Amino acid sequence: MTGRAKPAPLQAFEDNMADAHYLVRLADGLTNEGSWRMRRELRDRIGEALRIADRNRDKLDWADSNGQCIT
Repeated sequence: MTGRAKPAPLQAFEDNMADAHYLVRLADGLTNEGSWRMRRELRDRIGEALRIADRNRDKLDWADSNGQCIT
């Protein structure tokens, strides 16, 4: 059986923590804290482009990253 060598416990922990930190930053960046909504015309155009049913287009809204960069 060939493959990658099993990482040392500390290395595995650090890799898992790096993944966890990335996921937290991603979730924080995608959290919408804005109070402004998308205009109806834009919501309809985006809904059409994404093939979203008319009844579900009101659920579309901006994703405000609060000026943070996700890396």
